Amino acid sequence: MNIHLPEELEGILFIENLDSYTRAVTQTSTRTQHPALVYCAGFRSGAQRVPQHAGVSLHYHEASRTTVQKNLEAWWFEGSGPDYPCSFWGDLDFASMGILKALRQRFPRIEAWQPGYAPSSAHKQEQLDPGKTGCTYADKVLLPALRRHGLCVDQEMIWDGWDA
Repeated sequence: MNIHLPEELEGILFIENLDSYTRAVTQTSTRTQHPALVYCAGFRSGAQRVPQHAGVSLHYHEASRTTVQKNLEAWWFEGSGPDYPCSFWGDLDFASMGILKALRQRFPRIEAWQPGYAPSSAHKQEQLDPGKTGCTYADKVLLPALRRHGLCVDQEMIWDGWDA
């Protein structure tokens, strides 16, 4: 996992798409308050081995404050420390909702990142509906919209920056 840490750890945002992660890192590099950004490379983040030291390699963007890095790793591997707000932002499609569902197996309080999702006319084919993710927002708003309209959104198409 690639991670960009803020000066203070106040939350975690998993980002599915590398281009969106890179853009987020670039636009937040001068800001001190934003969530830790984790490029999760699609379904890789939901693998059962991810919460184990031997199952994941964490790579930090630029120099990280040791305390912030230790706090993130305690939360990640041990489930200890503050109960950080945790969100997932990916494409608006069934595959991404499946990733959210898999992430919730390890991080049960993770929610779809509401500012990152907005309707569009992108259309994707041959994706499986994950049913329910366990995230209220995704299950009650995003998935029903996907089913009703048959429209999907690639996350890099809707980036507006952190002030969204």
